Amino acid sequence: MTVEKKTEKKTAVKKVVAKKAIKEKTPRFKNSVKGKNNRPELKVSRGYFAFSIITMMSELLVIIVLTMALTSIGNGPKYVMDNAGNITKVREDKPVKNGTILETDRVVGNPDSKVAFIWYVDMQCPACAQMAPLVNELYSRYGDRVAFATRYLEISGHNYTRPATIAVEAARRQGYFWVMLMEMFEQRGEWAYVNSNEMLTERFEKIFVDATDGKGDLAKFAADMADESIASVIDIDRRMVIEDSLNFTPTIIIDGMNIDFAGGSESVVDMFTKAIDEALAK
Repeated sequence: MTVEKKTEKKTAVKKVVAKKAIKEKTPRFKNSVKGKNNRPELKVSRGYFAFSIITMMSELLVIIVLTMALTSIGNGPKYVMDNAGNITKVREDKPVKNGTILETDRVVGNPDSKVAFIWYVDMQCPACAQMAPLVNELYSRYGDRVAFATRYLEISGHNYTRPATIAVEAARRQGYFWVMLMEMFEQRGEWAYVNSNEMLTERFEKIFVDATDGKGDLAKFAADMADESIASVIDIDRRMVIEDSLNFTPTIIIDGMNIDFAGGSESVVDMFTKAIDEALAK
């Protein structure tokens, strides 16, 4: 073999080895196809593509929801965060048009007081039943210095609110308004879930006897319960509800201000007590 042929053979062997090395170093893709210039390209499945689109849409939806939430917070209730990371709604008391005692109000305490504590209630409202002992405590403490007025704000969907309100108004005709109101809230669980009007009437009569310690006229109470004129007395409060844009119970108004007791860090007791004391000090 000549020297030229040996050289050509060695060159050919080197080319084969080089091609083999390049082939081994080329990254391999399990699902790959050859693209331009015969180079491997990653083949993306339709399922993966759809998953990516869904992920992107989900992230976009989250951004939209957060933006709407921040916008609503800016226009509505305001919140603050303390150093411990606790979020609290900022208290925002608002003045009302009907924040003074009216002739149609059901008043206990001092009717001539310059300070009025007015609460709007729905007789079937569970939150009102929880608030009642607190209001009664305030009445016991400030009854000689503050006028406590009760107004009705009937919530739709509470089927027994109207008959319960009539029962309270029937007791009022005998001078037992406040004790009947408190007893109705205390025994709310005894009448709010009955299945018939007959049973409802029986429960109201029993509560009337309990509230009056048996001193009330039960026959008159039953007759007044059936008196349709009571409804007109109840409906008087609707005008104030509409004028002051009230929509939930209980609503508490002290010295003409609708107290935002869901806001702030104070307890409800401290909040109401402070508001009354400040009004009395004016």
